[in-house]
Amino acid sequence: MPDGSTRAGNHPSLTQHLATSCLVGLIALETYIRSQHSPTGSQLMKYYLAYASHDGQTKKIIGKISEFLEKNGEKIVFLPLVTGMEQLPTDLKNNRILIGAPIRYGFHLRPVRQFISRNLAELNQAHTAFFSVNLTARKPEKSTPQTNAYLRKYLEKSKFEPKKAAVFAGALNYPDYKPWDRVMIQLIMKMTNGPTDPKLTVEFTDWIAVEHFAKELSQ
Repeated sequence: MPDGSTRAGNHPSLTQHLATSCLVGLIALETYIRSQHSPTGSQLMKYYLAYASHDGQTKKIIGKISEFLEKNGEKIVFLPLVTGMEQLPTDLKNNRILIGAPIRYGFHLRPVRQFISRNLAELNQAHTAFFSVNLTARKPEKSTPQTNAYLRKYLEKSKFEPKKAAVFAGALNYPDYKPWDRVMIQLIMKMTNGPTDPKLTVEFTDWIAVEHFAKELSQ
């Protein structure tokens, strides 16, 4: 009688072959998963960071957000808005775009407003995020998209509908302002109980809030 040594469960070469096949399959699966999340993976999410900055604080905030996203393995493409006529990326269906702008005398900088207006339909369909930088946001009760009048009114008037929005306080740097700007900003600060010392330099930006927003962007 046969002793059964040729059955699949007891055949050494067949057992080894099955084990090798399983190992190869696992390695292939692991390689595929890594490729989807690595900087060189073909499916890597791309983040366009579009912004305009007058005194440098918005650019600084964009820089902090880009640092976080890059540490998270994301690909970053900076898109400075100088005229508002810059071309909108054509691959937003599979990628994301963040737009940042400061308030200057009651309005977000013109290049950002023009860029958004020209591309409104596409931006509203895409995975778009937006943040506003203004000194009013230094007050906790005016530091959210729902309570910050500048951001709320802009979104309502422009019909811009970003998927995520945030507002951050900017910075005061009186020594670097031109005389006219210094006087105007001092008047605004006086009316809102802010600092008016012409020698003062102070940063109101909540960097913890910036990091939390960056985390939201990567989710």
